[in-house]
Amino acid sequence: RALAALLVVWAHIFQPGGGFTGFASGVDFGYLNRIAVNGAIGVDIFFTLSGFVIAYVYHEYFRTGLTFRKVIRFYILRLGRIWPLNVLTVVFVILLVQYDMESTGIHDIRPQCIFFNIAMLQRLIADGCRINGPSWSLSAEWLTYLVAPWIVMLVFRIRRKGDLIAFASLVFFINIMFYYSAAGRPPFDLIKTVAQFTLGCCLYNFIVYHKMTYDKWDSVLLVVVLIYLALFHYNDIWSASLLSGLAIALIPLMVIALAGSKGMARRFFSCTAMLYLGEISYSIYMVHYPFLMFFQSVGGEAVVLGGDASYLKAISVIGLFFALLILLSAACFHL
Repeated sequence: RALAALLVVWAHIFQPGGGFTGFASGVDFGYLNRIAVNGAIGVDIFFTLSGFVIAYVYHEYFRTGLTFRKVIRFYILRLGRIWPLNVLTVVFVILLVQYDMESTGIHDIRPQCIFFNIAMLQRLIADGCRINGPSWSLSAEWLTYLVAPWIVMLVFRIRRKGDLIAFASLVFFINIMFYYSAAGRPPFDLIKTVAQFTLGCCLYNFIVYHKMTYDKWDSVLLVVVLIYLALFHYNDIWSASLLSGLAIALIPLMVIALAGSKGMARRFFSCTAMLYLGEISYSIYMVHYPFLMFFQSVGGEAVVLGGDASYLKAISVIGLFFALLILLSAACFHL
């Protein structure tokens, strides 16, 4: 989760336009710029991981059946986890836009958009109606949570391995199909979100009930990472090309390889720093865009990195931004 969140942050500080320009958009870091262009894949990783984690926490709770009390309790717990920070970031962006409209980009703060963003329903609207840029995915996540109890119950009532493989394959096909046909087209792209969440649940089912033990998961993960590095070099994930579809298709394999790893990958992602960054990853994701606006608004020309900026200045400014972002995200997490 930490890696997925940081990929999205990296993409936004290099964002070249589209209503908002990141402070590092003029810097040429070579291959690191290509990673930034493709950083949006972090959101798709998030959706699959979300299904995996929700299945880990709730599979026994929902597998035996659903009751009104169980479903409402799930909604309340999820709402308590994600809603307060959403409201805080929406209010902060509205205040910041009022303070400095020109440097904060294009943000829709009409009353109806404020309502939809507070209610986390903006992904139901065709124009997106964004206030805090990344919160579109939070809306998609919340709308997926509304059907999550039924998804978890269904997935964990599939006990035969062949049936689970068939079901997961169907969901995988739907995921790829709607990636090409509905990407960036709310509300139809919600189907892709639900499919990715369901895939995450299926992956956890494989691990729990079908013991997908394999002593070469680290090797599989290495191959997946190398493929991603090659794809990022030659491809723009936003292009919806054949290579982009391959990048999306590899996410389930990467997730299950990470889950099954017993070597270096497991040790790295289990270290104290990565575990903590994973815990605050939601805060990092939700806070980074408003803080990026604030950072550029307050820092002005001093933090905007043009093509003539030295590497020392670029590294210093980017390092300062990430340090402050992590401190702020940690503070939000512990409030």
